[in-house]
Order: sequence, then C-alpha cells, then structure tokens
Amino acid sequence: MQTGNAPLATLMFAMALDVLFMAGEAVPFVSRIGGCLGRDSFIFAPHPVGYGGTQQPGVRVRDVLDRIYLFRNIIAHGGEIPKVPYREPYTLKDREGLAIVWDELSYLELVLESILSILTTALRRVFTEEWVDDVANKNSWKAKMTIFEHRFKNAGGPPIVKRLGR
Repeated sequence: MQTGNAPLATLMFAMALDVLFMAGEAVPFVSRIGGCLGRDSFIFAPHPVGYGGTQQPGVRVRDVLDRIYLFRNIIAHGGEIPKVPYREPYTLKDREGLAIVWDELSYLELVLESILSILTTALRRVFTEEWVDDVANKNSWKAKMTIFEHRFKNAGGPPIVKRLGR
C-alpha cells in the first residue's frame, strides 16, 4: 500500500515511532528518540556535489522531534495543517548555513523526510544493536527507554523537555 498524501504518510510514520518508543506523549517521544539516536545527530546523509565533494544537510534530530510530534497530533485529531510553518517554503541548508539547491521544499516535506529517515535509522539500530529480543519483551524494552531518557537528559535535552520539567 502506498500513500501519496504527505500528511497521512507523516502521521503513519510518526505513529510507528510512537509505538516503537512506547511514547504516547511529546516528552517521552522527544527524549526517547533523541536519547536513542543522539540529539545532535544529523538526520540526512551528506549530499554529493561537484567532483567528489559533499554538503551535509544541517538538520539534526533535535531540530525536528518536537515538530514531528506536534504535527502528528494535529493530523491525528483532525486539525487543519497550519500555514506557519508547515505550508511555507523551506530552504535546506548545510552545516555552514549555505543553501543546498534541491527542488523547492515545504516545511511539511522536511518533516516527512525527517521522520522517514528517523524511523529507518531507529529500525536499523534495533537490528544492528541486536535489540530485537528487547523490543519483543515489554519490560526489557521499557528499561531501554529509561536509558534513552537518561542519555537525552544528560545531553542537555531541547527546550520542550526542559520546559515540561524533565
């Protein structure tokens, strides 16, 4: 089954992350995923340019996690997608702040691409770190979630988590 509807696809991918990380709310969603993947990790692979050069898109996990969960809530509860920031043009920039010239991009498309990348990275880690048995065992996986939350907290956490008192 394919969905050509970006908001619906984003909701489905966000729900998959929500379930995988046993979140249910914004704070656990942000802190568990951020603690698992590293809040300062880049979301996208370097983009090849010229003859052997690359540009590293500057979008990091910390930049989009809270927006992903907010967008998930808007769609899941039947809300209208706000123009700001989701329907506005977005310029993807590299680590130095230089524009990476791709097709025109909206912030919604950035969120969709980000969540898909985060989901595939998280699933890859489940297999490469041999967490499959942990995922299958609720108590064991819940213990991993606690470790991820502590990693995230110790790394500084983004404003959403600090603001909510964690």
